Amino acid sequence: MIGPALKGFPDELDQGGTQGHVAITPVDDSGEIDVKALEQWASFRKTGRVHPFTQVLLDAIVEPNVWIEE
Repeated sequence: MIGPALKGFPDELDQGGTQGHVAITPVDDSGEIDVKALEQWASFRKTGRVHPFTQVLLDAIVEPNVWIEE
């Protein structure tokens, strides 16, 4: 988990996802996607406001746009 309520889910390649990509979404106490929290987070798009989840992710960035070859 990232922060108190975010979790990364690897893309599903068989559904058209991208290798190595992870979708980060809020989750509930059982680790399932919290749709209500996700919708609330998405409502901040293009408002000029920074949602607390976004701030958690921004604070976690050590060096932007780093790709690690496996």
